[in-house]
Amino acid sequence: MGNKVNRGRQKKREVVIGVDLGATNTRIGVVTRDGRIIIKKTIPTCPERGKESVIKRLIDELKELILTLNI
Repeated sequence: MGNKVNRGRQKKREVVIGVDLGATNTRIGVVTRDGRIIIKKTIPTCPERGKESVIKRLIDELKELILTLNI
């Protein structure tokens, strides 16, 4: 009683995702709670494509990182 059962799922890492949305580039960083950098990535912002495109691209990049890093 009182024991937690792991039903085939691994415990996910607790991380923080930071985004710096600039006019030229968007920088994305994933760090552990103690500040260790797991990954950092820079992609072109492409504001000339419109705000919807910028947001969609950012969401797509974040989803890819989440899946790739299993976070």
